[in-house]
Amino acid sequence: MRTLCNIQEEDKQIKVTWYAWETTEGLPNKVQKSGTLGDVLNFLKTAATKFVHHCFVKKQQSGFFQAKRLQAKTDQETVVLQVDFAENYTAAYQDQIQSAHWHQKQVTVFPSVLWSDGDPESYAIVSDSLEHDKRSVATFLSKIVEDIKMKHPAMKEIHIFSDGAASQFKKTVFVTALIAARTENPTELNSFAYSGSVTS
Repeated sequence: MRTLCNIQEEDKQIKVTWYAWETTEGLPNKVQKSGTLGDVLNFLKTAATKFVHHCFVKKQQSGFFQAKRLQAKTDQETVVLQVDFAENYTAAYQDQIQSAHWHQKQVTVFPSVLWSDGDPESYAIVSDSLEHDKRSVATFLSKIVEDIKMKHPAMKEIHIFSDGAASQFKKTVFVTALIAARTENPTELNSFAYSGSVTS
């Protein structure tokens, strides 16, 4: 980047075209841009600043996540649960007739992985409800936590990590309070990307 910044002023006036991703009506689109070499440099400086910040946040979150996983590995009273929604699964027949292709049903898949003092454990909840909201999260988590309590009776603390989708996981007060009430255990819900955590 430093080499690019040392370009002569007269060269910054050269006309160029480049491509950039822009969000239009909620969808990402690859857009051709036109301008000067100086415009491209300003665009790259802005993008680089955002990228460096993103990398910093990712590194901090990854370190925190790894520390909690290590704690769970060495402490019977602590578990770490990572959750997310998968893409809806479309149920199709192997040898379906052509008209069946247009009338397939979907199901929600909610996979998660638990780290504790033993081997990692996988969960996958499948639901015919296609809602991916905080109520679904609370319902799925309560079922998973019930199972965790049976398998890990010494557990006193649950650290739950998600990808941070706003409509599903960032309304953490509701979800955290619900899980804590049902589990009688301190629960910490952490969202990856630009959010913090809430502890009940």
